[in-house]
Amino acid sequence: MKSTIVIPILLGLAWLSGPTSLTAAEERPPFEKLFDLNCEKIFGGKAKLEGERVTIEYTQSGQFSRGFEGAGMVKLEDLKGHNHAIVDQAAQAGGKPAIASNGEQGEWLSRFELSGEVSLSFKITFRPPQRSSQLVISLNRGSKGALQTSFFQSATLISGGKVKKTVASKEIQGPPDKCFDPRINVHGQLSVKDKKFIVKTGKQPKDDKEKLDLKESVVLDDIGDATSGHIAFSFRKLGFVLSSMTISGKVDLAWVKKQLEDLEDKGDLVLKEPAAAIQPPTRKSLEKAEDEKAKRKKEAEVDL
Repeated sequence: MKSTIVIPILLGLAWLSGPTSLTAAEERPPFEKLFDLNCEKIFGGKAKLEGERVTIEYTQSGQFSRGFEGAGMVKLEDLKGHNHAIVDQAAQAGGKPAIASNGEQGEWLSRFELSGEVSLSFKITFRPPQRSSQLVISLNRGSKGALQTSFFQSATLISGGKVKKTVASKEIQGPPDKCFDPRINVHGQLSVKDKKFIVKTGKQPKDDKEKLDLKESVVLDDIGDATSGHIAFSFRKLGFVLSSMTISGKVDLAWVKKQLEDLEDKGDLVLKEPAAAIQPPTRKSLEKAEDEKAKRKKEAEVDL
C-alpha cells in the first residue's frame, strides 16, 4: 500500500519583517540597538553608527530609493532584455548594483544630511555618453551652498547660488563621450577632509587580481560655508548604474532620535530581532520518516 505524502507548505511560516512588540517583562532596547534594528528605515541602506559618525551602504535594489528622493530612478528589476546588460556589467568584479537612471534627466537628493569628514564612494557603469551628457555629483548641498564635481573633471564651491571657486582637473579633460569608455566601469570617490574637497577616480582593473588604483583627479582647498548638507546626483542625457555605494560622515543624533520617534508614532518601530522562521519539512525528510515508520511496524509484526 502506497502512502501519500503531503508537504505542509504553510507550516512554520513566521513574519520576518515589520514592527515587533515587546512583552511586559522585556525592556526597551537602548538607542544603539534601536538604531541597528531601524537604520534601513531611516537611511534606506544598512548603516553602522560609531559615536556621531554613520556609514551607510547601498548594495542592492530598493535601498537607494529609500535613502534618496527625486525623479529619474529606475529599479534594476524593471530593466528587461538587452537593457539589463548594463546591470550585468555593473555586477562584474564583485560589484553590487543599487540603482539605475532613466537615461533622460533626473535629480536625486539624500533624505539625510551629513557634516564633518564626509565621504562618498561608488562604482558607476555608463551607457555610451553623448557629447551633451551631464553628470553633477554634490556633497554638503544645503542652503549655504555645495561642493560639486562634473564627470570628475572639476571641483567647485557653490555659495549663494553662484560659483565661488572652481578647479579643473589636469588628468581628465574633454567631452564625456571622449573621456569615458562605456565598456569599462569607473570608480569614484568624493570626500571632505582637512577643509579640502577631494575628487578621486579610477578605472575597473581588467584582471580581478589587480588592485583598484584611485587617483586624485582634482582638489579644492577651500570648502567655504559648505560644511554640511545633503548628497546629490543630477544628470541629463545619461544612462548609468550606481553600484557598491558607501556614504559616511557625521550625523545629527537628535535628528536620528526624531526619526525613531516618528517611526514609533506610526507603529513602525522595530523593538527586537524578528523570530526566526521555522522551516517546513522537506519531501525528503517526510519520506525518511515514513520509511522509518514502516520499518518499525514491520519489526513489530516479526516480534509477534
